[in-house]
Amino acid sequence: MSNDPYTPPVSDLHDGGDNAEVHEPRVVDASRGLAWFSESFNYFKMAPGPWILICVIGFLIMLALSLIPLLGSVSNILAPVWVAGLMLGCKALDDGKDLTLNHLFAGFGDKMGPLVIEGLIVTLMMIAVVLLVGALVFAVILGDQGGFLSNFTTLGLTKILLLVAVYLVLLLPIIAASWFAPVLIVLGNKNVLDALKMSFNACMKNYLPFLVYGVVGLLLMIPVALTAGLAGLVVMPMLFASVYISYKDIFVEG
Repeated sequence: MSNDPYTPPVSDLHDGGDNAEVHEPRVVDASRGLAWFSESFNYFKMAPGPWILICVIGFLIMLALSLIPLLGSVSNILAPVWVAGLMLGCKALDDGKDLTLNHLFAGFGDKMGPLVIEGLIVTLMMIAVVLLVGALVFAVILGDQGGFLSNFTTLGLTKILLLVAVYLVLLLPIIAASWFAPVLIVLGNKNVLDALKMSFNACMKNYLPFLVYGVVGLLLMIPVALTAGLAGLVVMPMLFASVYISYKDIFVEG
């Protein structure tokens, strides 16, 4: 594989064949939630230039899609395809190969169909949650006699917090189901429904390490905010690599 990160996408970035067989998700220690991020920095150090190029080009592509009417939803549906390509990139680094800009587009291969279907399912579920919560908000407003939206009373704030809680509770299973789905499809050779189910089970079984992982992830957003997003050029590659590391931890090793 070429060392040139500017090389255009070519067909040698296949979607698997030599991937390790995955097993049912195992439970790992809570401390692994921290290790997934700490170990992910090693993946960034192996190819900082290509990682930064991938982040910049990927951001520009997503920005361009979001500015075009009707393509915003398409960009959400394609999200698993982009993620899958970066999982292939992480595997390449794991195998001692090069990470290149090609890996940003590597998901557009023979697994693109299942990945797009997964993206469509997740997008529809997200839309359903938004519509449901929106209907609840509308019902609360219609049934409110005290005008809590204009007068922030204790009761009004309680209602708002309850609606936010409902939204988060409904959103959590969708996030859990979609978290490992792209990597399970592209590296684990699972079909869409099995990938969603296995991802959900993995996240639910490992709620403690994911709790630690979430806290660390929030802390990493502080330097991103303080540097006006520049630190994201390091944090985002770490985030993608952490998904790959946790996938191996829960589904492949042990």
